[in-house]
Amino acid sequence: AWEIYRRIAKPLIPTRSSWGIWTPREVAIHAVRAYPWIGDDISSLTSFLETVYFSSSVNGVEELHRFEALASKLDNTLAERPQDDSHSG
Repeated sequence: AWEIYRRIAKPLIPTRSSWGIWTPREVAIHAVRAYPWIGDDISSLTSFLETVYFSSSVNGVEELHRFEALASKLDNTLAERPQDDSHSG
């Protein structure tokens, strides 16, 4: 799940060197402000990531499939509306 999240989130942060320093929640907060059209999707994906990693009541395989579906939806949204190059750090 982290690799999927990284693939989507890393291009959304101001500098790629922030990856690994920012928490998923900080990434989502920035992405919502910088790219409002993905707000609901990145927030859902981030919340899901936090649930998968920090909850003891998660069904691994089933949850991973749901996470991948959310990520795919966000990929499609991003592909339809390219990001501003200033965030590709």
